[in-house]
Amino acid sequence: MKLRGKKGMTISIGFLVLLTLLLVGASLFLFVTEKSKINRTVNSVGFASQVAEREVLLNDYIQGVVNRAAKNTKTKDEFLTRFKDILDNDKIPTNIFIIGKDGLVYFPEYKQIIDQLKEENVELIKNGDKDIIKLKLSIEIKDQINGKLKDETEKSEFIDKFSFSYGYEKSFEAESSL
Repeated sequence: MKLRGKKGMTISIGFLVLLTLLLVGASLFLFVTEKSKINRTVNSVGFASQVAEREVLLNDYIQGVVNRAAKNTKTKDEFLTRFKDILDNDKIPTNIFIIGKDGLVYFPEYKQIIDQLKEENVELIKNGDKDIIKLKLSIEIKDQINGKLKDETEKSEFIDKFSFSYGYEKSFEAESSL
């Protein structure tokens, strides 16, 4: 015996149609009202090589600053002061800085480095006749690559924006002539 509603169709078919309409309606509502960004992983050699190149350039630059700051340094505080002075007054190599949208030149990792210039991140090691200064830093390289323009009249709005972030820790060492 089949259960039928007042109009002669089975209740299970009516229930199926009702749930289908409810599911479609809820899906459409979510698609229309949801304005959050869709995050997806893009595997690209371009991103990896760009980050690796920036890491090498940064490490080379920071090692040079550590080498100069370590010369004739006797204390951690003196090293940190000299390191910051060199960073503030040194001419940043053209392969390190980035020209922003506003036309200004900046060094994106500068604030990260300055914020980590603390005595607990510096180690003085006495190794026989050599004295070594070791600076431990955590650096995060971030960048964004914009895709196609949505509309040629809207120069600031892009369809795709790929952003990436790469963090690493490194110890920079230099001999100090104490």
